[in-house]
Amino acid sequence: MKEKISITLDESVIEGIKTIIDGIYIRNTSQAVEYLLKKTLSGNNKAVFLCGGGTFKRTEDGYFRPCTPFMGTTVIAHNIRFLKSNGFREVVIVAQKENLDEIKQALKNEKILGMEIKFVENAENSQGSMVSMRLPEIITGTTLVAFGDVIFFNNNIQNFWKTHLLYKGTATLYIQSFVKKSGNAGVVSMEGNQITSFVQKSGKIFSLIHFSAVFIAEPSILDYEGHSLEYDIFPQMAKKRQLIGYLSENPIEHFHSHKEIKETEIQLKKDLRESNNLKNVKSKTN
Repeated sequence: MKEKISITLDESVIEGIKTIIDGIYIRNTSQAVEYLLKKTLSGNNKAVFLCGGGTFKRTEDGYFRPCTPFMGTTVIAHNIRFLKSNGFREVVIVAQKENLDEIKQALKNEKILGMEIKFVENAENSQGSMVSMRLPEIITGTTLVAFGDVIFFNNNIQNFWKTHLLYKGTATLYIQSFVKKSGNAGVVSMEGNQITSFVQKSGKIFSLIHFSAVFIAEPSILDYEGHSLEYDIFPQMAKKRQLIGYLSENPIEHFHSHKEIKETEIQLKKDLRESNNLKNVKSKTN
């Protein structure tokens, strides 16, 4: 099913798009735009996992969060496979040396063919997530960035990527609904797709939408000064109207404890069973 949308492009961009119209396979501007978007969305997209380090990144039973057991594998392996299924072909993992060694060990016996995995060592005295972003090989082009303690499942990453390309912000945050006190989340205010303010861990604000700890960024994000994405960079970008939001009802889970991850695993298994049952019903009726 196709949906009609209206977009505004620079004249030079439109002229460039028209050059691929051949009158046979691509007959008009709409087909040319669709072709280029599909090519971009299915290309060798790049993702970065910011895994930080230190004891605060461990669950109550001692697991380094990205290496926590999940669905018969580990969180980091699950997430890499999910991104691979969504057209990503390169993943960069950033962590301090001790934690990076743990991640390498967790991935040692995983067979994730067709995905290039790079490991970048973070400085032991790193003072914030933005410091990690400035390391070589991290932001070299349009890049999906995720913190190491998130879990992807049932998320439309291609639509998320498309939204970023269409609205041309410096960064696009994956925004999701929140049904309880948002004291530990990055709270956002939005007008349409524009994020107008960003407050990290307010402790007071109740909000129905918050930052999921996943975003897409352009290299121009490196022009902003500060050590922390949440406390320094995103608030600045919101003021300059360079921060876009992609609002979704499908959450990207951000966990802190083994209990939280077990609850997510139970929910995911339930969703998979319901999905398989629905497919079986459709198959019988057809």
